[in-house]
Amino acid sequence: MQKKTKRRTEDARDTVPGFHDDATVVTRLVDAINRAIPTSTDPELETESLRLGRETAPRKMSPREVAYHEAGHAVVARNFGLAVTQISISPACGELFDGQPREGYMRLGRDAERHTSLQRRLWIALAGPAAQKRYGPDGYRVDGLVCARADYECARKLYAELRGKPDCKAEDLMGNERRATELVMRHWSAIEAVALALLEHPRHSLDGKELDAVLLLQRRN
Repeated sequence: MQKKTKRRTEDARDTVPGFHDDATVVTRLVDAINRAIPTSTDPELETESLRLGRETAPRKMSPREVAYHEAGHAVVARNFGLAVTQISISPACGELFDGQPREGYMRLGRDAERHTSLQRRLWIALAGPAAQKRYGPDGYRVDGLVCARADYECARKLYAELRGKPDCKAEDLMGNERRATELVMRHWSAIEAVALALLEHPRHSLDGKELDAVLLLQRRN
């Protein structure tokens, strides 16, 4: 009789749904609890790097959004005393990211890029998306602009190198995103002036001297 009872119990493990050993039960309970915990939807607690993985439907950005994006890079770079050789809202010739041409670009002088710190290069990379968001937060999508996706890829690599890590998780950039946003807010009037100059320029591009002239005029006003 005992043998038959034992056999029936063993058969039940294979045939009755939910009949498992203790370890399996515990594992399933933990999984169920984790699934039940709600994730935060508070925009103040999220960053663009966290949103990036969820955004899959890019939209075409306007030239004005691109102008503010590139102006953010340039103004923060100049605030650090770095030479900027070119800023443009025309597609970067031959520059691709994920097989797509970048909508605009900002180029530092060769010596400036070589000698500035990784930390400052990281903030400059994130200043473009931060300025883009500041200009149009309602419709802002970081994956809608190839430049922004490229900037975050650059920022992740710089962070990993700075920290001596093999990679960079989305949440690792939160502090640097806040700092880049602070820099953009502090220099917002200059960013607006450069963005407007880019839009009004016949070539939609400024060289280093033209950029500095815009910034000088903005400070005087």
